[in-house]
Amino acid sequence: MRTVALHADGRPVAVADRRLRQCRRTGRGRYKFVHSDPDPDQLFDLEADPLELNNLAEAPEYQDLRKQFRDEVASRWDTEKLHQAVLDSQRRRKLVARANMKGRGTPWDHHPQFDASTQYMRNTIDLDDLEARARFPAPAGNGA
Repeated sequence: MRTVALHADGRPVAVADRRLRQCRRTGRGRYKFVHSDPDPDQLFDLEADPLELNNLAEAPEYQDLRKQFRDEVASRWDTEKLHQAVLDSQRRRKLVARANMKGRGTPWDHHPQFDASTQYMRNTIDLDDLEARARFPAPAGNGA
């Protein structure tokens, strides 16, 4: 999932790209509203319910606020255009992922190419040799 968080008109908003449809979030004051086409709306009072456990979207006394948020979402985002942009982005990322799997794969993380057993203090390494290895440049006449 990729999330883009913006501050438009002084209000926090976000768009998350998901597999089916995008999730759009906005809020005002103590309220947070989340809209996604296949899912029911979510409306939370963050002061009374900071853990967002009580969805107020279906409560009759919050229908005016819900409608205001739905209208705001509709005016802010062209849902179909956004959906097409997300699908295009997902196709491009899949193409790149498939291309990266061709040939010799290179891991994304770092794999140091040295023998770690020679990097740390061991009982088998003479202390003078260990100190000489730690110096750069190595002291003259020392085989380290």
